[in-house]
Amino acid sequence: MSFFENNLRKMFENSEVIDNPYFCGNCMIGRLDEDVRIKVRFTTQGVSDSYPALAVKILNRTEGEIDSQCFIFSSILGTNGGNTNRGVHAWTYNGETDWYRYHPTLSDMDKIAGAIESYAAMFQAEDMNMTM
Repeated sequence: MSFFENNLRKMFENSEVIDNPYFCGNCMIGRLDEDVRIKVRFTTQGVSDSYPALAVKILNRTEGEIDSQCFIFSSILGTNGGNTNRGVHAWTYNGETDWYRYHPTLSDMDKIAGAIESYAAMFQAEDMNMTM
């Protein structure tokens, strides 16, 4: 199992918001309701092989993208471990991917997942009491 898949599983495998998550590579896709899906993947912010964020897309399975957001780890977790200059991020070096300096705890993973699940819940049919 890859670094990305392992960490996405830690965050979303037991989600109460995302049904039937499927993990592959650096991506997770799951159901929010009958027609709406969520796609979460590790993403760079312009620096090759540095992954400081998760890109999240909300998709209608027949009509395409509804919305997208980028969740930056250090914005959710703060500057952990005194790593104030670069923030929390994973990186790939010599073909191996791991967290750089600060390794997020399970509590940190829950905070990241919670932020994304709060965003995702807005797009579930039973929670949508507004018109767009």
